[in-house]
Amino acid sequence: MATPNYYHTLGVPEDADDETIKNAYKRMAKALHPDICRRPSAHREFEALQDAYTTLSSHDLRRQHNATLALAKVSDLPPDPIDNVMDEYGIEAHTEKKKKKKKKKKVKVPKPPQQHFPPSEADYEEIPPGYEPRTGFL
Repeated sequence: MATPNYYHTLGVPEDADDETIKNAYKRMAKALHPDICRRPSAHREFEALQDAYTTLSSHDLRRQHNATLALAKVSDLPPDPIDNVMDEYGIEAHTEKKKKKKKKKKVKVPKPPQQHFPPSEADYEEIPPGYEPRTGFL
């Protein structure tokens, strides 16, 4: 059996960083999820996608996969036909990083000073009859 190229499955270059791999997986998982894609082969293709992401997101498994691919290139094994399911769905491989939009800096505008108005009669409570204020402290 031919060695699957998980980079082709996810549509990323072999030198892709973790974030590129994660974004490619999320994009493809939305298209290939068996609940969304009603084709009979959707479950199998989604499992292949999960295997690819699991392998490429782990540094140890990714290193082993790269060694296997290097060995396959030397021995000229044919590629696995299920590698590139992206063409089948018309999903373009996104190998460039998206430029992050710069956040606009918020300009701090000083608040105007609060104006203090003299108290009105509504601000005072009515003093009950027989009330005497305290004059000493406890």
